Amino acid sequence: KKLSIVHCALSIVNCKLSIIYCALLIVFCLLFGGKAWGQWSGAGTSSNPYKITNLTDITTLANNVNSGTTYENKYFEITADISGVNTPIGTYANGQYQNFLGNIDGKNHIITLSMNLPSQSYVGLIGRLNGDATVQNITVRGSVKGSSPVAGIVASIGYSTGGNAHIYNCHNEATVEASSSAVGGVVGGGICYTSGKHLIIENCSNSGIITSTYNSDYAGVGGIIGSAGYSTTVKGCTNTGTITGASATAGGRMGGIAGCASGGTAARSMITGCTNRAKVSGSTNVGGIVGYMENATVDKCECPNTDKTIYQTNTGNAYGALGGIVGAASYGSIIRNCYNRSPINASCSNTSTPTGSSYLTYGSIGGVVGVAYNNNSNALDVKSPIIENCYSIGAIAASNAYSVGGVAGRTYYVYINNCYNGGSITGKSASYN
Repeated sequence: KKLSIVHCALSIVNCKLSIIYCALLIVFCLLFGGKAWGQWSGAGTSSNPYKITNLTDITTLANNVNSGTTYENKYFEITADISGVNTPIGTYANGQYQNFLGNIDGKNHIITLSMNLPSQSYVGLIGRLNGDATVQNITVRGSVKGSSPVAGIVASIGYSTGGNAHIYNCHNEATVEASSSAVGGVVGGGICYTSGKHLIIENCSNSGIITSTYNSDYAGVGGIIGSAGYSTTVKGCTNTGTITGASATAGGRMGGIAGCASGGTAARSMITGCTNRAKVSGSTNVGGIVGYMENATVDKCECPNTDKTIYQTNTGNAYGALGGIVGAASYGSIIRNCYNRSPINASCSNTSTPTGSSYLTYGSIGGVVGVAYNNNSNALDVKSPIIENCYSIGAIAASNAYSVGGVAGRTYYVYINNCYNGGSITGKSASYN
């Protein structure tokens, strides 16, 4: 009987301990429940994303991605403005690309970057993005400096085998500087530098100063994207930030929207419905919208500001071209429904009179396109560039340039339809032997 009483007493004690344990567990869950990797609240789903609330949270995300965690199909939400961000999310380390494959919604918050990494590649808020990732509703400020690629929002999009990465309603206000081949405001530019395949950039803008100090004819520098690759679409985007090479020989492919746009026969790049309202300057292929393009389309784009000059200082490069809309358009290019009102100013270093084929080294300057050519087959065929329904009224001043035109400076096997020029043209007169 005494044993029964003792047993009952112990049972009551155990019951109370269980109640206390449960109560403590409930309190713990309320205070710390839902923490992911010991850091974020939320479950990483579209309905309950991980919450990024401060610098520690976003740095933890960067460190985890840079250590190999991709967060594929996971969702993140930024819940407050964050300053002092100095670690890109995604990188190249130990011989491997470390990609972010998740989805981030900035909820229109401001991220202030402080990235002074001049010798590092893949520098931006997100260094490497891939797969079906989505980045949206983010504004970045501050400064970004790196080697290549470099951008305010996304430095590089990897070569995804399917699906589309999507950058939507993102805005770069940061200064962006690259010392190597790729720079952009949104991707290798203001928004992004380079895209491998399957990328959509929509309703984004750049107002930051974008600068390249890299001396190469192939460096891509753009207000929105440095180099748009296969199946890349840039639509409804605006640039108001100055795009420039830091010297007369820096910045080979410079564009207000894209430094370079290229694609394949069945995977064209497209720049549509975009506006550049800023000065663009460089050394080789310079355009108000795109510096150089092939197998790509530029449609319904404009450079409307009469006080923002599109400028080129050409040091005699054989491929130098300057255009109000596109600098150089190679095979498979389509330029339609575009207009330019910005002044165009070119200064070429060669001052001697050209003879024979040496006139090629003196630059091509045009109100719509500097040079257009079909170098795929050297014939007028399905690969020939098409320029239609375009006009320019910006004044053209071309010092020492010999191929200067109101619509196109120089063309080879090109279709031009329903285009006109209404601006003044000043070039250098000379005989050609």
